[in-house]
Amino acid sequence: MLGLALQPDGKIIVGGSFTNLQGVPCVGLGRLLPDGEVDPDFNTGTFFAFSNSPYNVAIRLDGKILVSTIANPGGRLFQLTTNGALDATFTQTNEFEGYNIRKIFVQTNGDLIVGGAFNSVNGFASPGWVVLDSNGNLKTNVRSALAGSYSDVFTILQQTNGGFLIGGLLKHTNGTANTVLDRLDSNFQPDTNFQTSPFTPLDLSGPYIRSAILQPDGKIVAGGSFDQVGGYLRRGIVRLDSTGKVDGCFDPGLGVGSDFWGSDVVTSQPDGRILVGGGFGIPGLVPSNIVRYLPQGECDAIRVYIINNGDQLEVGGTCPPGGTNHLQSSTNLIDWTDVDVETAPLLNGGFIDPADPATVSPMFYRVKKVQ
Repeated sequence: MLGLALQPDGKIIVGGSFTNLQGVPCVGLGRLLPDGEVDPDFNTGTFFAFSNSPYNVAIRLDGKILVSTIANPGGRLFQLTTNGALDATFTQTNEFEGYNIRKIFVQTNGDLIVGGAFNSVNGFASPGWVVLDSNGNLKTNVRSALAGSYSDVFTILQQTNGGFLIGGLLKHTNGTANTVLDRLDSNFQPDTNFQTSPFTPLDLSGPYIRSAILQPDGKIVAGGSFDQVGGYLRRGIVRLDSTGKVDGCFDPGLGVGSDFWGSDVVTSQPDGRILVGGGFGIPGLVPSNIVRYLPQGECDAIRVYIINNGDQLEVGGTCPPGGTNHLQSSTNLIDWTDVDVETAPLLNGGFIDPADPATVSPMFYRVKKVQ
């Protein structure tokens, strides 16, 4: 299952590569009632079969349903009526050449911003994102400045001033550095006053943002595949201020990333707590698939960790940027020995064998920062 969207009436649209839903024959797209039962009044037939599987779903204010699909050689975008029939008033023939559509953002005026891993639409070059009018017609007076065959847009947010945040793997053709988050003004022009702290990659695919939320105070919580941001260890999850700089008071500790993957979904609860989901999980280190963070923590903290890693313990530390960091051990809290020394924000003291008294009894650890 890939696409999920909640309607105002509590019904849930679900899309993906399936032929039944809750045991009811249903191909690719269906709707659940608030109690979880399949809605018998919603039927798309076999239109969304495996060769045309839904990838993303969005709901308009009038209840009509937007569905993007994975197709060859590119993605397609369809609009359905509230009962699942194709909407004849919407242009259903746009071809997004490249790969697929990852995000459908419905503006208050009904226009759409569509983002994904495509290079052009109907031959109109606009890599990563395009704008359609409310009837699905391509608006050729707006064009992205990203590079084709490389850029991939995962998330789109609208700010209170009418501008937009575009997040993903963003390759630029205008001479500026590649980024993971761009800000556009209300006319879709780049906002040169916005520049994020540098992101470093978690793996060889490069750093990218997969999901983000905009908080009431203008701060941005973003999840994806990255290791450090602005010199802070922010593995897979980070909060930025309204100018794009790292918020040192949102400290996810060791983060959610692994050597291969970061976070897929970021959302918030009414009390401000942050939920993060994805394909992560390392025994003794990172909980599997979903974690929750408090909205605020100790600012620029130095932390020491002793982690249960199978039959062994692992010791480490995290630090804010600046200076030289020393992870040290002691048997008497007086004499300290360096275990690891780094200018990077992550310290690794290696493994401790609980069966070896010389390494655990007594043994104390601390992190010391030298400016």
